[in-house]
Amino acid sequence: MKKFRPIVLLGLGALVLSSCTLVPNDSAPVSVSKTNVPFGLSSSRLPSEANKPASLLVRAIWLVDVDRGLSPASRALKAPAKLEALLTTLLDGPTYEESEIGFTSAVPANIVVYRAPLSTTGVTQIVLSSTMSELTKSARALAFGQLTLTAFDDGARNGVSFVVKGKVIGATLPSGQTSDVVTAKDYTSLTGY
Repeated sequence: MKKFRPIVLLGLGALVLSSCTLVPNDSAPVSVSKTNVPFGLSSSRLPSEANKPASLLVRAIWLVDVDRGLSPASRALKAPAKLEALLTTLLDGPTYEESEIGFTSAVPANIVVYRAPLSTTGVTQIVLSSTMSELTKSARALAFGQLTLTAFDDGARNGVSFVVKGKVIGATLPSGQTSDVVTAKDYTSLTGY
């Protein structure tokens, strides 16, 4: 019987502990005062930046609207926001709410922006993973318009060029022609402004 005593005591201890719980069994939700919320969960600051407020910047991306033109949409990005981050947000496409009212993106989902260092004195080069040659000319014009107008709204004042595999590719214009350097003016006919 001495051999079974530790097992019996262990079983009784487990039975006693199983009747205890750390989670209250209330029948309805219970309010917790702000002073009792643990780990700063009620803070409006990001957990990794508990000592400084999160700083957000609102920037415009351009989407295809219901009339197959281009329209701006606002996005909030963590500061300091680089053009690459803004273009990556553009590649994410419209939000659910924007999709519900007919907004789309002509930029293919498989496109990646490798680099896009913003140049305020020269031409901004956007390095892409693909030429988008699988698109029709009108869809390519919309896609390049989305990228160009987004870059110009972020500060690319002296033109944008697109690079794939180390070579500058011609951006398709609304006329169907291509140009190695494009500006926002090249796509105003798609904006309705």
